[in-house]
Amino acid sequence: SFDIFKSKSTQLLESLKSSDTTLFKASSMALKGYEFEKSDIPQIITTLKANFIDDTLEYGNTRFWIYNRLYALMDSVQKIDFIKNNYNSMPDSGITRMDALGELVNIQSKESIDLWKTLIIAAASKSGKKTPLYGTIGSMGYDSLPLISSLYPDLAKLLDNEDFKEVYYSISANALKHKLITTNTYSYLKDKIFSDARAEYKRMNEHASGQDAYYSPYFSDALYMLNLLPASEHVLQLNSEVIADTV
Repeated sequence: SFDIFKSKSTQLLESLKSSDTTLFKASSMALKGYEFEKSDIPQIITTLKANFIDDTLEYGNTRFWIYNRLYALMDSVQKIDFIKNNYNSMPDSGITRMDALGELVNIQSKESIDLWKTLIIAAASKSGKKTPLYGTIGSMGYDSLPLISSLYPDLAKLLDNEDFKEVYYSISANALKHKLITTNTYSYLKDKIFSDARAEYKRMNEHASGQDAYYSPYFSDALYMLNLLPASEHVLQLNSEVIADTV
């Protein structure tokens, strides 16, 4: 029911907690384009403590959009502080944590990048990947951001988790192209990188007839990094196989 004594923001946030499916859906749809005021921040944060009808959805659910509206109101300092204190309470499936990591990258400050590194390495140290990774690296996958160099050598810890290797290789290959790191940054990992590249290339060529082809998310980046190091017999052989398969 409409309450003239409550602000539109308050009414919308309260409606999101409703068990009435019709009211909830209408409110959730309105949320996506609603412009809150900075004074609404405490109430938005409180609303995140509630359960929502579509919490079981992994992508684009109401909780995600509440975070989205919240970040739009915060300055860089507020975002860093909020993510630092609330990241572990965010759902560990779906795109909520991915979006938080992307927000940190987009801030492009030393504090935000340091926090990103801490959180992504912690995530990689746990068994089972639940956070989608395609949006976690933000502009670090294509932009020239000098702070990327501060990620090393710690970023190599991601290589211990099969699901997080693509993050390491994508950032590293881009950093090399922009001359933010040198081959000395990763030369000590050459055997590991070759092993990963070889295994991925094998997977790409082993899919059974009738099955969708496997496309490695990091093979080309790993091979690029290897080819900038002094040539080895194994790497030359792998390059020869790739050329033969593509001719």
